[in-house]
Amino acid sequence: MSLHETLALPLFDDGHRRFAETLSRWADATLPTLPHDDVDEACRARVKALGEAGLLKAVVPQAHGGLHPVLDVRTLCIAREILAFRDGLADFAFAMQGLGTASISLFGSEELKRKYLPPVRDGKAIAAFALSEPEAGSTAKKPGYRTAESPTITLSSRGAARRRAPAGCRPSSSMPRHRGSPSPSASR
Repeated sequence: MSLHETLALPLFDDGHRRFAETLSRWADATLPTLPHDDVDEACRARVKALGEAGLLKAVVPQAHGGLHPVLDVRTLCIAREILAFRDGLADFAFAMQGLGTASISLFGSEELKRKYLPPVRDGKAIAAFALSEPEAGSTAKKPGYRTAESPTITLSSRGAARRRAPAGCRPSSSMPRHRGSPSPSASR
């Protein structure tokens, strides 16, 4: 089934179709012009370009400049499909921005949302996603990796970014929390 046929299904509305058209045009015109040689530079360039084009508005709620009142999984799937078809690293960069903002959008304090969502939305910060449970992630049981009891994050993914990035994670009782964020029991 083609993307055009998929978007004709009744679960998609005109807003989804407009987003798909805008993203497709942008991807065809912009992605070939971005760097490809150095993966770190290429990832940062894709995040910046997605943000400058307003396409990362899909990964934050409307209250913080996003497209929808809450994160819309259909829009996220459309974006991933379009980007993955054209440029795997662009899909990865978009996905990491979404993974990093989802837990903050859903469970973060208003202070955290105001601090981290706008720069990620604008492509000025690269989001991160961390799993803080001892059994989390594919590296959790490998020798040399620490677990949440230590209290070091078990698995943290920032993609190709080598700079400080906001991390969205479910806090463990043994991990320090950002002032104003809900307690671990409140988010369960």
